[in-house]
Amino acid sequence: ADEVGAEAGSWHATVDPSTTRIRANFGASNPNEELVEVHVRECVFFPERKGLRHIIIDGFDIRHASSNWAPPDAFQKGAIGTCFGYGWVIRNCTVSDVKNVGICLGATEDHHWDDRALPDISSFGHHVVRNNTIRRCGQAGIVGAYGCVRSVIEGNFIEDIAYRKQYGGAEIGGIKLHFPIDAVIRGNHIRGVRTKKGGPGGIWLDWGAQNARVTGNLVYDCDAHPLKLEVNHGPVIVDNNVFAGSEVFHVLGARAAVSF
Repeated sequence: ADEVGAEAGSWHATVDPSTTRIRANFGASNPNEELVEVHVRECVFFPERKGLRHIIIDGFDIRHASSNWAPPDAFQKGAIGTCFGYGWVIRNCTVSDVKNVGICLGATEDHHWDDRALPDISSFGHHVVRNNTIRRCGQAGIVGAYGCVRSVIEGNFIEDIAYRKQYGGAEIGGIKLHFPIDAVIRGNHIRGVRTKKGGPGGIWLDWGAQNARVTGNLVYDCDAHPLKLEVNHGPVIVDNNVFAGSEVFHVLGARAAVSF
């Protein structure tokens, strides 16, 4: 409560089985006269049933979803999500003003970080995420643990990620993927990835990237690394990109094999 009182634009909620109480600091604005929005929809397009195949989402304007933080050891959700499906195409959409994740290609409750008994990678992933505009997401523009295998992410414009610096540490990025096996990240324009603390990436490939390619991307104006590779198996091919700002890439762990 004291922190809310000290910082305009901040808020805090307490929830019990029957009541939600919100304390907010509106600064100089009068909430009785200005527009006040309270987001209650966790996701906008996210199936209840996992494993759906060959869904096309084309040309939608999607805003104001409020899914929770999406680490790789939890059920990952976003404004749009594939729920461990196969062969989705997400294209020509605008996704903006999202509490955490814009587009999620990630894990479900049955595929946690410590569960290595995954099905064959031919049975999930294989998505195309193309020509979307993704902006003002609190955690990441595109997230995916496991479910991003053999996917193509190309031609997307991603900006102003973690722009309010509400969170810090891992999982913040323009594109943040775990186990991007046989994945292609191509021709994306990413800028304005912020951080409160820790080390996000414009493009961050984490844990187990194998036969992945990062090509033709433009990444700049990030608080940390434009490209970050962490404990990957390799090979990872990085070619024909423009990275500006901090170090070009940051490799953690001994299992990364990178070719420029």
